[in-house]
Amino acid sequence: MTTRLPAPKRRRRFFDFIHEALDPLYKTRFVQKACWQYRRTVHRMQRFDHRTGLLSSGIPLFIIMASSTAVMTLMMDRQFELRDLRVRSIGQREMALQEEHDNLMRFLSETDDIHTVDNSVPLPRQEPRI
Repeated sequence: MTTRLPAPKRRRRFFDFIHEALDPLYKTRFVQKACWQYRRTVHRMQRFDHRTGLLSSGIPLFIIMASSTAVMTLMMDRQFELRDLRVRSIGQREMALQEEHDNLMRFLSETDDIHTVDNSVPLPRQEPRI
């Protein structure tokens, strides 16, 4: 007499929790036909997932990729916005300085003629050495 080894435990699949949740619904006659179509669809999806791994690994990878793309897009948009604000503020500061310079030059040109003013720089006074 030979003893048979117990069958290895089947690994829980992605869709097993759906079967457990809908187990009471299998009992009624009305739902049995819909459940047959549902079971066939689930079986096909499980077979497709077993062959390709697209549902168990592809969907989570897609979610990670899409969320990281969205976050990086928001970060880059904020960086470009800050850079644009910085350039605008520098431009406004330069325009204010230029306007102030023009006003000062206009004031100086109205008071004295530029050619008659003595523009020589005085020499520093030297102290006698002892």
